[in-house]
Amino acid sequence: MATSKKIWRNVGIGAVIVIILLTIAKSAGWLGKSDAVKVSVEKVSLQDIIETVAANGKVQPEVEVKITADVSGEVVDLFVKEGGLVKKGMLLCRINPDIYLSSLERVKAALNGTKANLQNSKSRQIQAESQYVKAEATYQRNKKLFNDGVIAAAEWESINSSFEVAKAEVDAAKQSVAASDFNVHSSEASLKEATENLNKTSIYAPVDGTI
Repeated sequence: MATSKKIWRNVGIGAVIVIILLTIAKSAGWLGKSDAVKVSVEKVSLQDIIETVAANGKVQPEVEVKITADVSGEVVDLFVKEGGLVKKGMLLCRINPDIYLSSLERVKAALNGTKANLQNSKSRQIQAESQYVKAEATYQRNKKLFNDGVIAAAEWESINSSFEVAKAEVDAAKQSVAASDFNVHSSEASLKEATENLNKTSIYAPVDGTI
């Protein structure tokens, strides 16, 4: 009987120890650990989502304007730098204008020469027409005399020849005037081209922008 009580006492102590161990394990989370995941909860509202992406790329302008010179030569003045801001009409650079200045002066001299030739041709035409009027009057007057047998054939041939020469000189004078007038227009076109080439040695910004 005493032995039986001792056994039950030992069993009771062991049970207490097991209970204590289970309690400690439960408190430490060793037993019955929850599988739940902690989440953040927030009230629903309209917000912007900002996403940053790191990538390589190349910046391209919205409008790209390539500026090239219309005349060749050495750039002697540069008034802008890369990255600088420019306004439309701003002077960007200047090409050496010496050769174009010389060309312009030569063309001006040639134009003055052709204008002088034109005036001379017109003067010769006036003289030729005046001689022609006289020759025609002599021709018409002596033609009747020749038909009436008043003047000799040799004299009539001389008068007729002078008339034909006067008429030919008028035609030649008119052609000379036409040729001189053409040369003047050609020289004026060359002058315009030479002036434009000289102006093209200065290059201006066609639009506002960044170099």
